[in-house]
Amino acid sequence: MELKRILQEAEELRERCRFSEALSLYERVLSLCPDDDLPDRLLCHLRAGDCLRMLGRFREALSHYERAEEISLKLESDWDRADALVGKGLALRGIGRHREALAYFDEARSMYMTYGDPAGESYALWAAGGSLRALGELERAQKFLEEALSLAEEVDDLPAQGYSLCALGGLLRVRGRYEESLEKYLRANEVLSEEGDTFGVAYSFCGIANANRTLENYELAFRYYEKATERYKEIGDKPSYAYTVWGRGTAHKMVGELERAEEDFSEAEVLFREVDDLRGMVYAKLGLGEVAILRGERESGVRLLREALESTREFPIERLHAELLLSLAGGRRANALVEEYRRMGTEFPRRLELPLNIP
Repeated sequence: MELKRILQEAEELRERCRFSEALSLYERVLSLCPDDDLPDRLLCHLRAGDCLRMLGRFREALSHYERAEEISLKLESDWDRADALVGKGLALRGIGRHREALAYFDEARSMYMTYGDPAGESYALWAAGGSLRALGELERAQKFLEEALSLAEEVDDLPAQGYSLCALGGLLRVRGRYEESLEKYLRANEVLSEEGDTFGVAYSFCGIANANRTLENYELAFRYYEKATERYKEIGDKPSYAYTVWGRGTAHKMVGELERAEEDFSEAEVLFREVDDLRGMVYAKLGLGEVAILRGERESGVRLLREALESTREFPIERLHAELLLSLAGGRRANALVEEYRRMGTEFPRRLELPLNIP
């Protein structure tokens, strides 16, 4: 009974987004739980993986998901195995291994479909949509995310609807469709606020801030960055907070506050490095390089941009951003790069001048 009580307390803490506290309890249950109590051990490994992932400890999360998958095979529980596969994919996604992640999402989706679980299928599609976005497959990503939203609506899963709307908001921003992006984030915020989802609300606040930034509504953007920051700090979500800091730095850059922009990009780089997010580190370095160029420190700025470019092999959109910044810094024509953006399915950039409001 004591183990069940601890496990129930852990579940309640996790649902309230108190991931660090919940994690310690799941680990405690694992240390006390008999080896033959496979169902409870399976649940704890899945939940510990979820908590670690939200805290940016992706490699540790991956280890727990792998252990959960092993137990699910012993129990012949395909539903749990599908959840473990999505977890593995999300942990890999966190460290930039998107191609590997997609294979796990696809396998999990097939299992959910086989057993008639539309909520699970929506979850796998949402996860895959995020990886496809990072890989520059924007049209396919949108198709996946729209299907995820449709399935979530079909089963009246409000949190899944909110997360799908957030993901669509991010994708539409990358595609240069800023007004539509803002609309999706605002809808997500309504749904997730109604659900009392602390993380989801923070996610939507950051998205609303970024959408307003790309629409050049900077004062409003700063207000929402502050709202997101308060909530991410409350729940200890370092990966998401890092992107909030990067977005705020970009807004400072766009309004000419270069010192504050540099502080934000430097903080974001440290955070991205701590959670091993290579793609995030590229964004931070692009920001620092552009700030240096805007200050007239062209040599150091170009060096930073080239360093960022060297890390974009798996990230085609970020590669284009780095090449565009280098072209603008060198006063070169960028027509061919714009055509490549268009082939990828985005309306960004709308103008070719520094500072660049990277979406």
